[in-house]
Amino acid sequence: MLTWSSGIGRESSIRKKFQDRKEGLERRKQDIINALALPFMRGKALFRAAVRTVVAQIKDTRWRNSWCYIQQRRDNRKTYVRLVAKQLELAEIKTIWNVKVSLTPDEIQQLQNITRELSQGDWAYYQSLARLQHRSAWVHAYVLSCATTELFFNAMFPF
Repeated sequence: MLTWSSGIGRESSIRKKFQDRKEGLERRKQDIINALALPFMRGKALFRAAVRTVVAQIKDTRWRNSWCYIQQRRDNRKTYVRLVAKQLELAEIKTIWNVKVSLTPDEIQQLQNITRELSQGDWAYYQSLARLQHRSAWVHAYVLSCATTELFFNAMFPF
């Protein structure tokens, strides 16, 4: 039959076991620190760090050469260029016609997410592509005072 004293005795033995475990871990930690302080162990640690770095670079290179990465990058480029060109077009419409238009909140969020992922070089290249696409858009899409437009309307609606 268990009594309080036997329960307390068991609790103290568990506490002692954890205390011994803690002391053992601290000894191992100190041994590792001492081993790294020795010149021959320091070289081994540096070699392991160098190997990890090279392996990480190889994995990164393999990922950047995979079709999945290239597809993802292409999709991001097309979306970014489309949204920035649309943003430039809406800014131009807002300036000329004094109309309050802007991108939808979803488009703004998507543009911010893509911009956050881009490197500085990619961002500059994609901006130039967007400006090029905006410049190559139809010039007379929103202009109603053009001579050809007036001729068209006079031909269609003679008053």
